[in-house]
Amino acid sequence: MSPRQRPSISISIYLASLSVELEGQQAADEAALRHFIQHGKLDEAELAARAALMRTIEYTDRIRRVLQLVERGVGDFDWVAEMLPRFDAARNHVEELMKAEESLVIEAKRKMQEPDLDGKQRLSVIVEHLDGASRQHNALLNLVLGANRRFMDEHARQHFRPVTLNTFPNPQSAILRPLLRFMLTEIDGWTQGHWFFLHPPGLPPDARFPVNGQDAPPAGSGIC
Repeated sequence: MSPRQRPSISISIYLASLSVELEGQQAADEAALRHFIQHGKLDEAELAARAALMRTIEYTDRIRRVLQLVERGVGDFDWVAEMLPRFDAARNHVEELMKAEESLVIEAKRKMQEPDLDGKQRLSVIVEHLDGASRQHNALLNLVLGANRRFMDEHARQHFRPVTLNTFPNPQSAILRPLLRFMLTEIDGWTQGHWFFLHPPGLPPDARFPVNGQDAPPAGSGIC
């Protein structure tokens, strides 16, 4: 496995775990909450609504964290083949939850028509939790729907950023001052060992090269 593949596989496993862990728990929370409301078990319904809201916040944070990781290294991921199907599944899950929350609010408000004051107060708290979860899911849906555009923009930014030129060193502060810290013997030894940097090899002015089996005129003689 190449180092480039490891982040992609890790994120894929992480996203897959969401459907096994949090998404399954959210579906169970929704079913339990509906059961408690329909059967008038409002204490249990209030606890279930609060737990569902906390689970929604956690799910939103995890999706946002995945997007941030992907944006940091867009070149490590096959967005179309690996990431996009996962986010499509997350979008479908969020849309299903939003529909379920809407029907639960309707069910809770229907129960509020009953002449039980204490029950009305508990149901109003449940509706508040459901509205909070719905707002979280709406923000998450917008985040997931915009994930493809964010990825493409970040991919373009990272791969087509302008090349920055290295600044030319300051002759006095970057060259002369450090050089003056050396002893003369150290400078002399370095000069002898790196003489070819200062004076690269070149052709002597009277160099001759055979042309068509005959010696060419000396370089710089002006004879062609």
